[in-house]
Amino acid sequence: MLNLLRYPDSASKAQKTVALSAASLTNLCLNIILQMLIVRYLSKAEVAVYMQSLLIYSTLLPFLQLGVNSGLYYALTHRDGHSREVMTEGMIIVGLSGLVVSLIILIGGNDLIASFMNNYDLSYTAYWLIPYMLICIPESLAFVGFIFCNRVRFVAYYNATKSLGCVLLLVIVILHNDSGTVLFIARVLSGCLFGVCSIFLLYAYVLPKDGWQFQWNDIKTILVVSLPLSFATMAGTMSSNIDM
Repeated sequence: MLNLLRYPDSASKAQKTVALSAASLTNLCLNIILQMLIVRYLSKAEVAVYMQSLLIYSTLLPFLQLGVNSGLYYALTHRDGHSREVMTEGMIIVGLSGLVVSLIILIGGNDLIASFMNNYDLSYTAYWLIPYMLICIPESLAFVGFIFCNRVRFVAYYNATKSLGCVLLLVIVILHNDSGTVLFIARVLSGCLFGVCSIFLLYAYVLPKDGWQFQWNDIKTILVVSLPLSFATMAGTMSSNIDM
């Protein structure tokens, strides 16, 4: 797997497709098993705490990403040889969006979320969304870098390993604790650990070791491309999640 990280993937398109499909199927099966255990071992109230906390994150996700995960492909293609700069600029953008939402949570947004969801346990779990957003949103961009730099099979195997590790941790937590809050915290810690690992691997082994200089015009270009792409995702997320 280390070789798949260090060097561009030389496998055929068929092999890459099989690897991605197998990883996707593995993730699906692991999540089904996890959901079965959650329903089996947790009370309805605790299941609600865990699931609604994840729902908040999934609802905020397209607003935090701002379409940058899609717009980066355009920027990377048009700025050949500057992939490190482009990826860093993208992560700055989503990092700032995460900081804004984190500030809103800290000044009382957590209570508004809990009141809206009619579940006041969320006023505490909302605080744990802060590290989740600040680390896992930039991590989602890291996979854009892996794919663009032709580390397709590495992404497939890494995601399967990540899902397995996360599910195993959550299963252990479920078997020893029946709290939805504790389960969500374990999910956050696991996600943050893998998030830091993903970003480190991208910068240490994949992106070229060229320098980087802040350029507002480059960030503006990414936003100009990304924001229109994000509107449809935002609307779709809101229409599917807001009634829950």
